Amino acid sequence: MTLYIIANPHAGNHGAKQVISDIEKHHTSDICTLLTRYKNDELHQVERLLKTFDPEKDKLLIVGGDGTLSKVLYHLPANLPFAYYPVGSGNDFARALGIVPNLEALLASLTNLPKEITVYSYQEGLVLNSLDLGFAAWVVNQAAKNLGCVYAKGEPFFQRLTVLLSLVLKRHEKSSYLNHCSLKQVTVNFPKESLIEIDGEIVSLNEITLSPKNAIFICKRRNNVRTWKSR
Repeated sequence: MTLYIIANPHAGNHGAKQVISDIEKHHTSDICTLLTRYKNDELHQVERLLKTFDPEKDKLLIVGGDGTLSKVLYHLPANLPFAYYPVGSGNDFARALGIVPNLEALLASLTNLPKEITVYSYQEGLVLNSLDLGFAAWVVNQAAKNLGCVYAKGEPFFQRLTVLLSLVLKRHEKSSYLNHCSLKQVTVNFPKESLIEIDGEIVSLNEITLSPKNAIFICKRRNNVRTWKSR
């Protein structure tokens, strides 16, 4: 039996790499790890999997967040069982099904009979946990207008700056969460309902690290502090 792992190495602030390392220490069978390395690489990794995967004896594990899981399942045959270890920033799907990031429970589950789930699929993807009517995209659009930010294109990004968006959640009684980040000496405060669009995908601002390609953020405002608000 071979345990195949399709993982997003950047999920959960690179937590997937540690999960894979722990599995390699505790799992006695052969392991084949397939890492997604760029945008929409899930299709390529699923194709690699299907070339050698034997459904009669092999097992599949997906390591990542909701986005990684939905993209892998979109390309994976519906009758192919899988196990899931959540390491994303949101993990809404895992919370809904009561899946906890526990390595011992995960390895034990590989011998269990598969359970069937129903998901919504459309021409561009697969929805696991939620379906909105464009509200998230609207919030992002309003936020971009309020910030007055522009993209500086045409400059080698990695020669200029690596943008690290580190978000800190602070719980206060009778008050909301507040997320804080710094973008090239520009401080921005985000309310908890803020969302951001990365390469066409909507993600929540929750302990994520960004490395945008070919673009850096520049704020045209003189004031160093701005707030994103949904209206």
